[in-house]
Amino acid sequence: MCHVHDSTWTVGYLRGETARDLLFWLLGLIKKSPASPDHAREDEGGEGTVERSGAVSEYVARRLLLIYDTKEMILDRVFSPNNKLIRLTDERWLHIIENHTEIAGLRQEVLETIHAPEFIAKGIFGELYACRKYEHLGNYLVVVYKEQRGDGFIITAFRVRNIAPYIRKEIVWKKP
Repeated sequence: MCHVHDSTWTVGYLRGETARDLLFWLLGLIKKSPASPDHAREDEGGEGTVERSGAVSEYVARRLLLIYDTKEMILDRVFSPNNKLIRLTDERWLHIIENHTEIAGLRQEVLETIHAPEFIAKGIFGELYACRKYEHLGNYLVVVYKEQRGDGFIITAFRVRNIAPYIRKEIVWKKP
């Protein structure tokens, strides 16, 4: 929770905002604020008050950026056939549903595609393409993800009718 005010206005408390939304809102204030003294106070954890002349405190913006960079919001996790725990973050899910609107109601299918694909193909940069046909969709769902040492993460997901380009790639796993 963050409360920002100066001598002429009060923005109020922001509740239920993700760290990313709050960060972009605050960075917008830094760009728009007049060069007058203001105060920024973080109410969480009793951090105290930071005062600065000019725009909204860069100290608060830097703290929020650090929080956003180190604590991504994980929406779901699923095990891949390689027994790696693959995470789906809020940032990646927003990317998927904004760029591939047909995926918006298919979050469970995205996770199922990684957990139980028909096959997995390897891309040229080490990314993996999990592919699975869904009869109720009438086509394939392709989920692109990356596996690291201990875990992995989803990059994007989309639907395709023609699976041939993925079959031509190096198949690294196939459903028994």
